[in-house]
Amino acid sequence: MGLSALNGQRCDYNFIQYRHCDCCGSENEHVVHYFLDCPHYSATRRTLIHDELGTLIKSPGYCVNTENQETKTNLTNVLLHGHPELVV
Repeated sequence: MGLSALNGQRCDYNFIQYRHCDCCGSENEHVVHYFLDCPHYSATRRTLIHDELGTLIKSPGYCVNTENQETKTNLTNVLLHGHPELVV
């Protein structure tokens, strides 16, 4: 079905009755929240995105540090699905 274990998706499909993040209490646990916003994963995110993937992602012009929701959505899509310009 292509679903994750994130509460937002599980709530959308009526598997559970709530969509909040169990780690930080945010109203909606969705993919952008999980990958880029949840404070619970900030140390892991810093290692993964800034240290490991930072140079690679920045090369085609993707912004890693942003508050823009559209850019966060685009970056999350690249993390999940890749991008042809990022072929190593």
